Amino acid sequence: MDAVTLATTGAVADGTAVYTAVHEGGAYYFASKESKAKFEANSEAYLPQYGGFYAFVIALGKKFDGDPKHADIIDGPLFLFVNSHLSSGC
Repeated sequence: MDAVTLATTGAVADGTAVYTAVHEGGAYYFASKESKAKFEANSEAYLPQYGGFYAFVIALGKKFDGDPKHADIIDGPLFLFVNSHLSSGC
């Protein structure tokens, strides 16, 4: 998932290893060199909250992978959910 594309356009774009950035030990793949450059310039602006885990269950002390197809940008940060019912209207 290209986090920059998701955060800036709301569209899900698959990343590729050709455009990889490493941040705090994690590898992030991007769909373009422009997305990679934006991420490297300001990674904190594009990182999904809670490490990309499903936002709701983090509060319950659990970790489920969030699905980028069900993401919401809420007051700036990017949050991942597991389905569209949970991401709408948060």
